[in-house]
Amino acid sequence: MKRYQFRLDAVLRVRRIQEARARADLAMANMAVAATHQALNAKVAEYQMLPHPSGHQTAHEFFSAQHRLDRAAATVVSLDERRALARERAAQQHVEWSLTAQRVSALENLDERQHAEYTIDADRESEREIDDLVTSRHGRREEPAS
Repeated sequence: MKRYQFRLDAVLRVRRIQEARARADLAMANMAVAATHQALNAKVAEYQMLPHPSGHQTAHEFFSAQHRLDRAAATVVSLDERRALARERAAQQHVEWSLTAQRVSALENLDERQHAEYTIDADRESEREIDDLVTSRHGRREEPAS
């Protein structure tokens, strides 16, 4: 009997490559979420450390301090938006990876079933060969000697 060969082996290889790519893209998206989260936390801490205008000061000092606070707050808001976008991208990447993993799994299940069927057929064929061998040997023993 011929050696087992999965008919869709090339397709399975391509699907595994697609899954590996999707997994790598998901890892990159998750790293982007972590990086933006870390940057956001750092900017929030920086914002909280900035001096707030208080007490008696000139208008220039007041507006200068207020401007620094406004820029820092805008940076925090911008980083929060970037983090939300990074989370959304990571969720999309997770869905894509999940779909590619399902495709690979379906092909692997098909391969396993076909391999099991091949094994059963191979076992049956070898049993038939053994039966034929035993039957032919038995038949030779019963022939009368001349």
